[in-house]
Amino acid sequence: MKKRISSFLFVLFLLCVLSAGALAHDVPDLGRSGSITVHLQDDGKKLSSGSLTFYRVGQIVNRDGNYEFCLTESFANSGESLENVHSPDLAKKLLNYGEKQQIPGKTLPIRDGVVSFRAGTGELGLYLVAQKEPSQGYAPIDPFLIAVPNVEQDVYVYEVDATPKVDLETAPPTEPPSPPPSGPKLPHTGQWKYPVPILAILGLGLIGGGLLLRRGDKKEHHEK
Repeated sequence: MKKRISSFLFVLFLLCVLSAGALAHDVPDLGRSGSITVHLQDDGKKLSSGSLTFYRVGQIVNRDGNYEFCLTESFANSGESLENVHSPDLAKKLLNYGEKQQIPGKTLPIRDGVVSFRAGTGELGLYLVAQKEPSQGYAPIDPFLIAVPNVEQDVYVYEVDATPKVDLETAPPTEPPSPPPSGPKLPHTGQWKYPVPILAILGLGLIGGGLLLRRGDKKEHHEK
């Protein structure tokens, strides 16, 4: 009987331990710091110019044991929801709001294809990453949202990496050739028209004068 009771208590103890382990889950340590490391490469080529700007748009809140994001004070009036933080449209809308409201962010240069941002104590949350100064020869990356800490395999990771897509700068569209400008009018190379009647009158006058002189010569000859 005692053996049965001991076995029952041992099994009950195991069930309690297993249940406690199943109920236990990782929770974010809001007193820690974190970081975001963004890698910018194009087919192995590391970008070495331009910069990235980081905005803290969401803070972590505990609601009945569930941790979620809510907008920071700077972005609270944007009217956006953080329920779907993976939406690219959300990142663009938050960026447009931040630019209109002139909300300051932290801008860091790209060095050897890497930008490292440090989120200090009390600065964990949801971050918006944007590129206002593109790398030479490349188009700006699309803005995106990233959480610090981030959840990977049900574990909170405080040193977060991101590798956004990098695209070459597109050439400006070619414009159709414009029609040649109308140059100055060509100078008149022929004979002007208005001297023609004058010359004709002068010619007739000379002919008439010649005839009169000829008549005079004939008259003198007859008289002799």
